Amino acid sequence: VLSPFSQTITFLSFIGLPIAYLFCFLTLIAPGPSSKTSIVSKMGKYTSGMYLYHPLIIIFIKIGFNRLGLYYQENAYINFVLSMLSLILTIILSFLSYEYFEKYILKYKNKFSFVKTRI
Repeated sequence: VLSPFSQTITFLSFIGLPIAYLFCFLTLIAPGPSSKTSIVSKMGKYTSGMYLYHPLIIIFIKIGFNRLGLYYQENAYINFVLSMLSLILTIILSFLSYEYFEKYILKYKNKFSFVKTRI
């Protein structure tokens, strides 16, 4: 709040970032000429892990920041670092979870599927 850039940070938080996210999202969902699927489509298989791990990662990072004396509530820059770190760690952990855990469980999916009847 006391930063000389507080008005700029507020503008970016409420106006600039949503527009940037929209632009990035629209750019990423359109398949490029060299590939048939986009990055967002490829990341779709990791989303269940992202939903599961993201809140836990945020909590652990906040605990770590507090122990280091980095108070994210008082400093917008530290809050930004916390956000980016949590996003990156969430993507990495969900990728590892899918590759080394979920993929092997999904092999048994057909053994537990329901039998469709004519009724």
